Amino acid sequence: MSLGGYSARLAAGTAPGESARMIRRTAVVVLFCASLAGCSKRADAPPLGDSGGSASGLSDSSTSGWNGDASLDASVTPAQPARDAADQDQSSPPVDDSAAVPRTGDATLANGPDASPTPGPNVTLNPFTDVYVFGDHDGGSQQSFDVVVDFPPMPLTYQSITLKIALRCPSAAVHSCDYVDQRGFVGVVQKTGNTETVYEVQRFITPYGSPASFSSDVTSVRPLLSGPVTLRLWVDTWAHPGSDMGSGWRVDVSFDFAGGVPVRWPIAVLPLWGQTIFDYGDPAQPQPYVAAREVSIPPEARGVEIRSFITGHGQGNSENCGEFCPKSHTFTIGGHPFTRSVWRTDCPSTTSPNQTSGAYVYPRAGWCPGATVLPWVQDVTSAAPAGAKAQVSYGVQEYTNTCQPAVCTLSSCAFYGTPYFNGSCIYDQQFHAVPYYVLSSVLVVYGN
Repeated sequence: MSLGGYSARLAAGTAPGESARMIRRTAVVVLFCASLAGCSKRADAPPLGDSGGSASGLSDSSTSGWNGDASLDASVTPAQPARDAADQDQSSPPVDDSAAVPRTGDATLANGPDASPTPGPNVTLNPFTDVYVFGDHDGGSQQSFDVVVDFPPMPLTYQSITLKIALRCPSAAVHSCDYVDQRGFVGVVQKTGNTETVYEVQRFITPYGSPASFSSDVTSVRPLLSGPVTLRLWVDTWAHPGSDMGSGWRVDVSFDFAGGVPVRWPIAVLPLWGQTIFDYGDPAQPQPYVAAREVSIPPEARGVEIRSFITGHGQGNSENCGEFCPKSHTFTIGGHPFTRSVWRTDCPSTTSPNQTSGAYVYPRAGWCPGATVLPWVQDVTSAAPAGAKAQVSYGVQEYTNTCQPAVCTLSSCAFYGTPYFNGSCIYDQQFHAVPYYVLSSVLVVYGN
């Protein structure tokens, strides 16, 4: 059965000053990993260069529950891409896009206390189809797209929700895909007054110069994907027509909702920190990098887990942080610490094939080129019992970058003694880029 009333208008845009920023830190792939990162061999580097939609289609195989009138009405407003820490003045405070989240937050339950699971109809939503993404420092970039999607309303339940992302080369020309690995996401945008917060449904990293397809289980964030929602697609590409690093990407995004009752029934998503970028290892910007939160756990809760994306970026620093250094990260919930090393070593076997650089094989801080970022999912029920108010804080293993202008020991710089060393501790955003992390976290509450 075809679902009627489906229409969309996409809005593309960039943040002020985005098109004028300097060559990004990902313009050049790291050429070797520091010994602390576990590797030292060289990798091929992509050429140096000026680095820098539509929506259609619903299908429904069930007539129960949702009536299928899922109009997708996208307001034409400029999307604000997430900022790269390399753009910030080094004396600036951390970027905390979660300011709209109250320090004491009451859960908005997806279901009332007496609600029971009601299986919804099978449905496929295609919010972004053949969207052309590119970036140009001289202006005219299309890196970010917003669309309002009318997802199946709660309390309809789904056995699974699968997010699919396809990255394709813009044309049949050789090397038209972006040569450089770049961060991207599909996220939910929430606004309070003039403050905008992005909660990532899925983060991903583009491959080096080849197509890729990703598939992710996002069933746990079902309460975020209910009713009219502003959805954002963002890819931090600086490839564009005529550049020597490719032409960008064409992107498709779809959601497959399979009606039924999931093994665990998510009834609420409690926001902690929207996408937040903070510099790492700068004594002038000490911890805490994000403010602690207090959240109210619903009395209906039968289980609680934290779901977080954390990735490290920047290179050429001491220990080759933040992209190539394993560091421990800790969430403290109700006084109970949960610690994990944010470090990914499975890149040779999990990334997309046929990449144009062999550098995709190196371990990195929570990510691989040409792969989705795996969320840190941790059961925290014992630390966040039903009906309680839970204090939640976040911290990172202490580290001082001694290869920076304010604290400079030349021999500590990762590329010291190689042709890629610029001879100083000054950031050039190529072989020496600011170390930083990108954080996005929510608590998922289950009703069973």
